[in-house]
Amino acid sequence: MLSPKWAPPGTRLTVRKLLRVPLIPDPRWPEWFRLAGVPNAKPQFVAARFPNYELEAQAALQGIGAALLSPVLFAQFTVQGALIAPFPWVVDGPNSYWLLWTKGSLGAHFVSWMKSQFGIGDGRT
Repeated sequence: MLSPKWAPPGTRLTVRKLLRVPLIPDPRWPEWFRLAGVPNAKPQFVAARFPNYELEAQAALQGIGAALLSPVLFAQFTVQGALIAPFPWVVDGPNSYWLLWTKGSLGAHFVSWMKSQFGIGDGRT
């Protein structure tokens, strides 16, 4: 995802043009470029490293560069037009998140909400 300033209206962003955009460092970029059909890409990275995806998203929002962000977790930015996701390729993150709870725990409402956000328990699993 990246700020619309990197792809002004009326222009078509291609994978080759993306190589001219500074990228937020992420070890998954080589895999993304392989999926996009450019296996030997030589991207330019911004000098800063960000310790989490939220800060990467903020950097992308400010136009610092393109970031590999979850289309689910950061969908509100694309819906608002603050970020664009011009390509269909998505790579899996290196980590997983786990939500653990006990039956009848105080977090049961939160657990139900989280499950609804990811389509768990409604036949879409």
